[in-house]
Amino acid sequence: MKDAPPKNAEAPQVSEEVVRRLIESLGFPAMRVDRAIVCLLGEERPEEMQKRPDHRVLSFKATCHALSISKSGLRRLVKAGELTPIQLSTRRIGFRAADVDAFVATRAEHASA
Repeated sequence: MKDAPPKNAEAPQVSEEVVRRLIESLGFPAMRVDRAIVCLLGEERPEEMQKRPDHRVLSFKATCHALSISKSGLRRLVKAGELTPIQLSTRRIGFRAADVDAFVATRAEHASA
């Protein structure tokens, strides 16, 4: 049995890429990966995160999960023109993460007004 490290010992340094792969392998929502990395590594980097363009595409299921709505609810939003899907293949659609974030922001504005 190994002895526990002393309480004043520093934690080993882990690269951001290793943490990113771990979080993604756990099925974390794609929209939350960057924020989770900041929380885990204890580094606030909001300006760096804002500079990076967001080219991520969320699957139909991931979009439902991110918005906490059902499949039929997401279909209604698409039909109403509130979210625009992008065709990924002949049988698969996705949604730009930036579009989903903007949708959430507009809903938050309506809720606070």
